[in-house]
Amino acid sequence: MSSTKTKDMIRKAGLLERFHITRQALGLDTCVVVSARYVFPTDAPSQSLTPSVLYPALAKLIKSTGALCVCVAYSPSACKKPAFVPLHSINLDKVVQFTHDPTSLQDVLEQQIAVPFDINATDRPLWRLTVLPDNTVVFAYQHGIGDGLSGRAFHLCLLEALRAPSAESQGKSELASPIVDIPATVSLVPPLEKLTKLSVSFKQLLHEVTPHSPPSTAWRGNPVVPRSPEQKNHVRLLSYSPADSQILAALSRSHSATITGALHVVAAQALARVLSLPDLSGKYDFVPFQIPMSLRPLTNQPPTALCDHVSNHIFLCPLPPARSKDDPFVFDEASWRAAAELSATLRATRDKSRSYVAMLRFVALVGGYRTYFKGKLNKEREGGLALINLGAFPKSHIPSPGGSALTIADMAFTQEDGVVGEPMKINVIGGGDGSLTITCSWSDSQFHKSLGEMFAVKLDEGVKTLVASKLEP
Repeated sequence: MSSTKTKDMIRKAGLLERFHITRQALGLDTCVVVSARYVFPTDAPSQSLTPSVLYPALAKLIKSTGALCVCVAYSPSACKKPAFVPLHSINLDKVVQFTHDPTSLQDVLEQQIAVPFDINATDRPLWRLTVLPDNTVVFAYQHGIGDGLSGRAFHLCLLEALRAPSAESQGKSELASPIVDIPATVSLVPPLEKLTKLSVSFKQLLHEVTPHSPPSTAWRGNPVVPRSPEQKNHVRLLSYSPADSQILAALSRSHSATITGALHVVAAQALARVLSLPDLSGKYDFVPFQIPMSLRPLTNQPPTALCDHVSNHIFLCPLPPARSKDDPFVFDEASWRAAAELSATLRATRDKSRSYVAMLRFVALVGGYRTYFKGKLNKEREGGLALINLGAFPKSHIPSPGGSALTIADMAFTQEDGVVGEPMKINVIGGGDGSLTITCSWSDSQFHKSLGEMFAVKLDEGVKTLVASKLEP
């Protein structure tokens, strides 16, 4: 590093943080993106997120949130752990972009996950903002400073900062400075292994180090290939009204299931219809499924914390039979039983899921993180579908009915991991207005564009069919 010295480091990166930092340093990932549309009360002095409104709130947030004012001291050496180092200052004009053209949110999300962070940069943070004309704020960040819930945490904190009295609201019109000086003392949320016990059984360790792969009839997309300049990432955005979101939640509860459990059934049926095409029909019976789970309940971190505290539940999901892509979606007793069983499993296995992170302690046996990731290139992919649900918007940040306060309406969430990751990611988040947004994200190297498009269409069809089933007599 040039202008930032490692002697000033706050702390070394933890197990999971090193995983995400190294993955990007190798060009295998770009960022995580979470957006939120802000709605001003009608009596607010300003109805737009201009620099004079946004910059003071951002400055307040940056000074109180360590993850927003650090860069990384990174070395490719397996013997040197990455470390978080504080920046001296942040020029908001360099990390915040205000757009005035009517660009769709889907296009902006797709553009954002195509742009990685420079892991060696010492003059700017590991995040950036894009502000759209409708007051949608798109927060992109490096996975090493936060998990998916950290994206929502950022917006919760920004909402609080914007709600606080500002110079503009008090009749002062001085120009907001884009330069934010970083406090002398910067603290980060401790890494996962410092806040909860991470252990792995000998049986699981033996299973992980023993060569094995899913059955040949398990769909895993295309083999892993290095990123090429021609690779394109795709995002398809599916939006559901507050009323439809409430129906989906109530319908799931009535079958002892969660929305995550229900959506995994929809996703399996959607994929089965895509794989019924003539050149794919009859080849696949399963799909390896990954569902990330937040470990914040075990590390006692609030919804407003920016941290990387997450693990996974991985299982082999049977694909239901489908004769054609136009087969109707079916939500019978067996479907709801599968949804309920997965929901119960997720509730029961949060503690055990810590072992997946604990396994990272043994990466040194294969030469470190870089060797681990490089070992995945030019081989069959391990995963199939990933379903990441950030859940409902926290009620604590929803103003009382009839109140006059800035609010967050719809939100969206997506991420890249477009080289070694699952060929299709299904990213779910609830908005402050009760709406639900799903994005399907994939890259050309993982999944052919036309098949990805078809999957998104079928997933949308399945969700709408599920919602409509509640209305049937």
